[in-house]
Amino acid sequence: MKKEQNKTNTALNEVEKIQQRIFEREVDEELQQEKLIQFWQKYRFVIIGGITAVLLATIGYEVHRSWWQKVRLGESDQYENALFSAYTGKPEEAITQLKLLSEEGKTGYQYLAQMEAAGILLASNRQDEALSILSALASNEKAPIQLRYTATLAVVGHQLESGDASKLQSMLQPMMRSDNDFSVSAAELSALLYIRENQTEKAIQVLEEALKKQISSPTKQRLNGLLMEIRS
Repeated sequence: MKKEQNKTNTALNEVEKIQQRIFEREVDEELQQEKLIQFWQKYRFVIIGGITAVLLATIGYEVHRSWWQKVRLGESDQYENALFSAYTGKPEEAITQLKLLSEEGKTGYQYLAQMEAAGILLASNRQDEALSILSALASNEKAPIQLRYTATLAVVGHQLESGDASKLQSMLQPMMRSDNDFSVSAAELSALLYIRENQTEKAIQVLEEALKKQISSPTKQRLNGLLMEIRS
């Protein structure tokens, strides 16, 4: 009888413990929920603002990317139409189209348009106009450096015989100090300018410095040939 009573008491105790744990868990959950509600009420505007900012940024990026692609495609069409005009014997029309693109372009085609317009002008024996465009491109820090260097080489190359030697040398110096592929071409032009001014020692020095760089075999042969001509 006592054993059964003990079993009953033990069972009741276990039930009470379980009920107590359930009650405590419910209280904890209610407290936690109340804390969450308080937290939400306190910071809801910050949270909503953050989510809204992320959404707006994402939407803005997508809109901008879509707009940018549309603009780029439009400028690509303008550039191709200008080239078509040039290749079909309409240089004036091509120059007009390219100048418009160079003034209004936003995606990089404006710089290509300047290079192409200068090329057409040079082919039409309008060197002054062409060099004016190329000089502006060469000094435009917003333009890609490859196009700036190409424009610089073109400006110097077309004025080797009659241009201001000191001014042309100053244009070449930044390129010669760099380690890119344009430095050797700049050195060749610099040497030719020194030769024009009868400064052969400086020409030799420039060419020897260029030969120390990693350059292709044909370029090395050309520089060595120029050195031999100077020393002979």
